[in-house]
Parts: sequence; C-alpha cells; structure tokens
Amino acid sequence: MQIFSNALAFLFALGVIVFVHELGHYVAAKAFGVRVLTFSLGFGRKLWRFERGETEYRVSWIPLGGFVGFAGQDPDGFAAVREGARVVNALEALQDSLELGGSAEKLGARTDATVIPLRSG
Repeated sequence: MQIFSNALAFLFALGVIVFVHELGHYVAAKAFGVRVLTFSLGFGRKLWRFERGETEYRVSWIPLGGFVGFAGQDPDGFAAVREGARVVNALEALQDSLELGGSAEKLGARTDATVIPLRSG
C-alpha cells in the first residue's frame, strides 16, 4: 500500500511541475501574440478535453509530460503565426526582446518567412 501511495504522490508532484512548465510556454506565447491551439497535460489518448476560445485544453493518459501547440508551428519547432499576409517569427521576437543581437539565421531560424519586428528602434 505504501508503494501505491508513494507512486500517486510522485505522479501528483510531477503533474504540478509539468503544469507550471507548460503554463510558462503558454504565457510566453500569449505575451508575444502567438495563438495557442493546444494546452495538454500528458501524452497519448485524450482522457478529458474542453475548448475555450481558440485553445483546446486536455488531459491525456500518460502523465509524464505535456505540450503546448502553437498556430503555424513547423516541423523544425519554430512557431510562427500568420496574421493576414504577415508572418511573425517567434524566434525573431525572442531575439528582439532579449536584445541578443545578430541575425535570426545565426540563431538557427528559418529565413524563408517574412519577419515583422515587434518593436521599432
């Protein structure tokens, strides 16, 4: 019985850590104007889900992680959101906000998209 309760306590603690971590991705995406399509705790088949606005929130069967799915996310893992004919590259926005200097190419970003700076100057 002790092993079972320890396993449940571990899964609960891991769930809290995963939730806080994924919430960080969610908040950062919203702060940079990137649409969030999916906020998931766990992997695999959906256990429970609901939609609010443009985001699907879900809990899945395997509680060992989670993910946040962004609009326009490409296979290389760089998120971009299309606003009409404009494409805002999230990596470029991060570079601008942290004032890292250098080009997006040096940071590994794709350069075949139109990048719109989020601030002038």
